[in-house]
Amino acid sequence: MTSKTERDLLSTIFYDLAIIIREYCYSDDMTKEERFFLGQYADAVHNLPKIDLLSDLGKRHLMDYVAFLKETVKTERIVQPEFLAMFEQQINSIIILVHN
Repeated sequence: MTSKTERDLLSTIFYDLAIIIREYCYSDDMTKEERFFLGQYADAVHNLPKIDLLSDLGKRHLMDYVAFLKETVKTERIVQPEFLAMFEQQINSIIILVHN
C-alpha cells in the first residue's frame, strides 16, 4: 500500500511525463535526440510505481531518477523553460521525501 505522499509524487511524475510526451508528439520537427531523450525519460520512470518508494530500494530508484533529471537540466537536453522548471520542482520534492 502506498502512502498519500508516494501517490502524489507518482501522480506528479507521470503527469509531467504525459505533458512532455504530448508536447513532443505534436511537434512535426522532433529530432532524433529528442526521441532518444523521451525513451530515456520513459525508462527512468517505468519502475517507480512497482516499488515502495519509501523503502531503501525505492529511495535509491528515486535518487537515480533525480540524477537523470539533474543531468537533463544541466545539459539542457530539453530546452523549454517550463519543462526545466517542472524537473527542478520534481527534484526538490523527491529530495525532501527521501531525506525525511
